[in-house]
Amino acid sequence: MLRSFALKASTAKKVSSSSFSRVLCVCSINNNILLGTTTSINSHSSSGVWNIGAVATTENNLRFYAEEQRQKNPKSKHGKESSFKRLSHEECVQVYDYWKSQGKQLNFTFYRQFIQHCNNLCWDKPEYLEKAFSIADDMKKDGIEWNREVYFMLIQCCIRTRKPENLDRGFALKAEMEKQGITSSQLIYNALIRGCALLDQKERAKPVFEDLMKLKEVPPGIKFEDVFKYLKEL
Repeated sequence: MLRSFALKASTAKKVSSSSFSRVLCVCSINNNILLGTTTSINSHSSSGVWNIGAVATTENNLRFYAEEQRQKNPKSKHGKESSFKRLSHEECVQVYDYWKSQGKQLNFTFYRQFIQHCNNLCWDKPEYLEKAFSIADDMKKDGIEWNREVYFMLIQCCIRTRKPENLDRGFALKAEMEKQGITSSQLIYNALIRGCALLDQKERAKPVFEDLMKLKEVPPGIKFEDVFKYLKEL
């Protein structure tokens, strides 16, 4: 039962140095191909879900491929090693900086992916918390409002740094979100309880747990001590 409360902790991979001309990418989960122009990113995915993945370049343009296509083509048609390359989380954040420097306009799904890469990095490199907020601020500047998912990712970034001041920031984000009329979810409550557990702030976690238990999707009979211990050791 407690497993449903788990927030999986993805570890960040080490960064490998590489050339932008070889690795800049965004790719879909359904083998669609995107073409990046000098001014915009055109996404044509019916699923609306995109992942940072692999790329090949052609003279003045970047041609974006699905990750599945990279896996199916480890070598080029000439028998040479393919130019497709899977990016690390840090390289993906570099893609964001490069695109913004080129004046590219991003939509919600791309912004979400870049924030998530920062989220994955915050475990071992807490400095990426500020990068996540910077990207989220750019979203607003582009007229894209934060939804519950964005707030959750930012709260999770705060929690993963394991710093008291950032836990405060996570609670402030929850308050800001609810002020905007967006209700908290089980994931958000779990994240905040876990943040308290990682910093041994048990009393602060208790009111959050009480709010969590009011959600219809949460089964009754779960004890605070069990949840607190489980999330602390997760």
